[in-house]
Amino acid sequence: MKYLALISLFLFYAFFQYKEKQTGTSTVLNDSAAVKINIEDSSKIKTKQSAKVFSSYSIKVSLDVQKKLLKASQIVTWKNPSNIPTSELYFHFYPNAFSNKHTEFLEGKKISENSFSHISVNKVAVNHQQKILQYSTNKTDNRFDSTVAKIVLDKPVNQNDSLEIAFEYEVKIPKAYSRFGYDANEIFFFLAQWFPKLGVYENGNWTCEPYYPFTEFYADFSNYTLEITIPNGFVLASSGKVIGKKVEAENTTYKVEQKNIHDFAWLAAKDVLNFTDTIKRKDHSEVAVHYILQTTNEGSKKRIGNAVNNAFSFFEKNIGRYPYKTLTVIDAPTKAGMIRAMEYPALFTFSKDYFSPEFTKDLDEVILHEFSHQYFYGMLANNETTEAWLDEGFAEYVSQKILQKKYGQRFASFKLFGYLPVTGMELLAIEKIPFIYTLTQIPKPFEADLMAAYYPYAMFGSLNDTSFRLLNKSVYQSVSYAKGALFLFTLEKYLGEQKLFFILRQYFNAYKFQHPTAGDFFSTLRKYSHKNIEWLITGFYENSFTCDYRILGINISADHRQTEVVIVRDGEAVVPLEVDLHTDKDTLKTFWNGKEKIKRIVFHTNNKVLSAEIDPERKNLFDLNFANNSYTVETQYSGALYLSVRWFFWVQNLLMIFGGLS
Repeated sequence: MKYLALISLFLFYAFFQYKEKQTGTSTVLNDSAAVKINIEDSSKIKTKQSAKVFSSYSIKVSLDVQKKLLKASQIVTWKNPSNIPTSELYFHFYPNAFSNKHTEFLEGKKISENSFSHISVNKVAVNHQQKILQYSTNKTDNRFDSTVAKIVLDKPVNQNDSLEIAFEYEVKIPKAYSRFGYDANEIFFFLAQWFPKLGVYENGNWTCEPYYPFTEFYADFSNYTLEITIPNGFVLASSGKVIGKKVEAENTTYKVEQKNIHDFAWLAAKDVLNFTDTIKRKDHSEVAVHYILQTTNEGSKKRIGNAVNNAFSFFEKNIGRYPYKTLTVIDAPTKAGMIRAMEYPALFTFSKDYFSPEFTKDLDEVILHEFSHQYFYGMLANNETTEAWLDEGFAEYVSQKILQKKYGQRFASFKLFGYLPVTGMELLAIEKIPFIYTLTQIPKPFEADLMAAYYPYAMFGSLNDTSFRLLNKSVYQSVSYAKGALFLFTLEKYLGEQKLFFILRQYFNAYKFQHPTAGDFFSTLRKYSHKNIEWLITGFYENSFTCDYRILGINISADHRQTEVVIVRDGEAVVPLEVDLHTDKDTLKTFWNGKEKIKRIVFHTNNKVLSAEIDPERKNLFDLNFANNSYTVETQYSGALYLSVRWFFWVQNLLMIFGGLS
C-alpha cells in the first residue's frame, strides 16, 4: 500500500505538470489582473467607516533585565458600546497561563520552572475607588487556571458611560517557552500577551476566554500610548511608533503610540541588526518598516526585505490598504520558544533556520504567512478561539498565492539528517530515517502540503467546530490551517481566482476594524459569487464530510456506439463534477451534480474509447484519492515500466554508495 501511495503521488505531480503544459496557462494571479481587480473594486465598494474605538490603554512599564521583571502602571478607559448595561468587567491575565503546571495551557506539558510566569497585581481601582480582583473560572472548571479575572462594579454601566480602570502590577518574565520571555543569552526580551487586557463586551455578554492550549486570542480595537523604559544598550521594537524618548544615566524611556489596534507587543534586545526601511506607495505615502535581525542573518537582509515587500504590494493590490505608518519585523532566535513565527498588530516575528537556501522558499513562506495576518486577524479581528480558520486558513491561502505569483514553481525537497535541505524527494523511510531519495527536481503543487496535512484528519473536525474544542493541536492545525486554505483554493477553482480575490476585497473593506464571523464572509460570498457554492459550505464548513469519487468501470456496447461510465461516490460530501470521456479523436464532456451514490453516465460516440476521467482539472481538493479518478480501457504498461527502470536505478546507486562505504 505504501508503494501504491508513492506511485499515486508521482502521478499527481505529473498530472499538474501535464495540465499546465496542455492549457498553456498558469494559476498565478498576474499583475495586470491584480490591478484590474483594484480598478473594479474602487467603483463598487461602499467602504464602511472604521468601527468606533471604545477603549484606550495608557501604560508605563519598565524592564529589569537582571531580575527578569516588568513593573507597570496602567489606566484603561472604557466606554460601554452596548445598549445592555453591565455590572462586571472581565480582563485577560495571560501571563498566569505559566503560573503552574496545571493551567489550561500547560496541562500535560513539561517545562522547567524558569519558564514559569505570573502577574502580581498590587492595586486595582475603578474611577479611583479600590476594587477586588476576582479570578474567574466560568469558562473552565480548572481551578488552577487564573488567566481570566473580573471586577464587580458598584452599579451598572449604561451605554456610552465611561469608566477608568487603574492597575499597578509586576510581571515575572520567563525563559522563552511560548509567546513571551527571554532567550538563553538574556539579551532578547520579547513581551506579548503581557498586560491586563479587557475582554470583548458584545450583545450583553463578555467574551473573555482563558489561555487555551493551541488557539489564539480575541480583543477589541483600542488606542495605545506607552512609556517603555529599558536599559541603555538595548534597542526597542514594538507595535507602535516612537514619538519621543528620554535618555538617562542607565535607562532610556520611549514614548510609543498606535491607534486602532487590538493588542500590543514589544521587544528589548541588544547585539542585533537594527535598521529601518521604507515602503513607498504609488500615492507617495510611506510605511516605515523596522527590522530587528539576528547578526548571523545579515546575509539574508535582501531576501527578508523582498519577502516583506512582496507581501505588502500583493495585499495592497488585491485585498486592501495597510492603514498604519509603521510595521515591525523581528527575527527571533531559533531557540526562543514560540516567539518565532507569530503575529501581532503592526508587528510579526519569524526565525531563519540554520540551513535555509532560497530554493526551499521556507523562510519566504513564513514571512508571507505572518504578514498575511496583518489583514486576517490584524484588521479582520475575528474571534480566534472559536473561528481560527478565518485567520489561519485565509493567511495560508493568500501566502501560497503570493508564493505562486512572486516565486514561481516549488519543488519537492527533504532534509538530510534533519537539517540540510536537499532538492528532491524522500521515497522510502524507516521510522523517518531516510532510505532512498530521488535527487531530481520534482514540481510540487502549491496545495500539496495542505492536502497532506488535511487527509489524516479529514473526519476529525469541521470548520464550523469551535476551535478550542478540537481534539488536539494536530487536529486544530489540520482544520484551521489546511482545511481552511483548501476551502478557499477549492472556491478559487470553481469561481476563478479573479472573482475570489474580488470577493475577498469586498469582505475586507466591509468588515475591516471589526469582528467578522464566518457568516459575514459567507454573506459576502453569496452576494458576489453568482454560483451555487452551498455544497461546499454544507460538506466542508458545516460538516466534516469525506469525499472520494471513483470510476468503477467502463462498459462499451456491442456495436461500440454507446459507452457507459460507472462512478461511485464514497463519503457523505456531494460535489458537482465534470466527467470526460477520452477517445482516439476527441474528448466528450458532461457535468454531473455528484449526488447519486452510484451514477451511470452514457456517452454516444463511434470513436475508439481510450479512458474516462472525473474532475479532470482537480477542482475538488477535498477528494481523498485522485488516483481512482480515471479509468483506462486497455492496461498501459509504459508508466509502470518507466517507474521500474527508475526504481532499479535508485537501488543500484544505493548499493554502490554502501559498497563505497564498506
